[in-house]
Amino acid sequence: MIKGVLAVLFVFLFTIGTAIAQERQCFPFDPFEKRLFKQYGEKKVWLGFPSEEQKEGNTIILYENIETKSWTMMIHVSGSNLLCFVATGENSMHITPEKDTPKKGKQL
Repeated sequence: MIKGVLAVLFVFLFTIGTAIAQERQCFPFDPFEKRLFKQYGEKKVWLGFPSEEQKEGNTIILYENIETKSWTMMIHVSGSNLLCFVATGENSMHITPEKDTPKKGKQL
């Protein structure tokens, strides 16, 4: 159930394309990242890339301050220098996947 909800969420976030920039608060990439670090101590900790079949190719970025547990989720709009706001919070928790969960993705 949870996996299905997450899959739908990520497909939605990846495919909404430039409509994101028109409907959400968006900021120039480099200055916004610097502000997140300076003001909140948040660093980029996770990137979600679209599948090769998706045309828009937006990237989901999660910034986190591990000490204070604050976080910010943004979308980097493909082909632009824009980061668009998705959500933010003041508390987070890291979970450990079960041992039989296959590991996917690339280590950067």
